[in-house]
Amino acid sequence: MALAKKGMSIVLISRTEAKLIAVKEEIDTKNYADVDVKYIVCDYSKFDDKAKAAVKAGLDGLDIGVLINNVGVSYRYPRFFHEITDEEVINLTEMNVNSTVWMTRFVLPQMLEKKKGAIVNISSGSAMYTLPLLAQYSAAKSFIEKFTLALHAEYSSKGVSVQCPVPFY
Repeated sequence: MALAKKGMSIVLISRTEAKLIAVKEEIDTKNYADVDVKYIVCDYSKFDDKAKAAVKAGLDGLDIGVLINNVGVSYRYPRFFHEITDEEVINLTEMNVNSTVWMTRFVLPQMLEKKKGAIVNISSGSAMYTLPLLAQYSAAKSFIEKFTLALHAEYSSKGVSVQCPVPFY
């Protein structure tokens, strides 16, 4: 809403089409001048080559100035790492790490070409501490923070700002 209020068009990406439609309609009813809203359905826990291609195609031709990577999932409840299923391990890595890496790769070349842009990667207070029973989640969010800091060092002089808010629960 804040971006639309500033006149920025929006691309929403999430796995639940009904929620995407509801948010799109909510933004559309505000009648912000020259704000287009589109959405792409994508389940980042299954971000395979087909899903990547669909997202990339959905972004093709759009002028992306700001990317907000706010996808994340934790454990249903704290557990020892060996108690987590293989599927949970894969889903957590896909959602918390790989989605951020790939979305950044999709938009960064265009930002570099324009010599401007902003990428905001949402981490977590869990990244700041050693968290037994949330080891993989904590590590994934630590990755996001370090990835962001490194990208900012690489690209800030080229006009692309990369930031990492670290919200707490």
